[in-house]
Amino acid sequence: MFIESILIMLIFVVILLIFAKIWKKFRDFHHKNDTYMDFVFIVLYYIEQFLFLVLYYSDITHRELWVGLIVLSVATTASLDKLMMYSRHKYLQEIISSNLVEKIDLLNTISLFEKENKELKSDNKFMEKILGKGL
Repeated sequence: MFIESILIMLIFVVILLIFAKIWKKFRDFHHKNDTYMDFVFIVLYYIEQFLFLVLYYSDITHRELWVGLIVLSVATTASLDKLMMYSRHKYLQEIISSNLVEKIDLLNTISLFEKENKELKSDNKFMEKILGKGL
């Protein structure tokens, strides 16, 4: 049983290492498909609880182990879910910040155009006066 636990932990570490290699692609996928990812986490929580019930009632001799493993897996899944939500929040915050900077730049440009427009209208009226008197 001890060797099986070590193998499970090693498999988990290998999965984490693979996940670290593809993190950027996964993050981008998550941001583009956030509702889908919420659904995946709900299904993952369901599967964990279902497996827990199956293991808990099928192998009575190791009930304490199954309880410990389900607590660890649910806590880990909740932490990953929190991490993904934080990543989504940070990503959206960067977009909002970028949009606010762009909005300020556009408002400044509009203000400059309005100022230039007023000057051109003033110049136009002045030219009309000059041309009107000359004719």
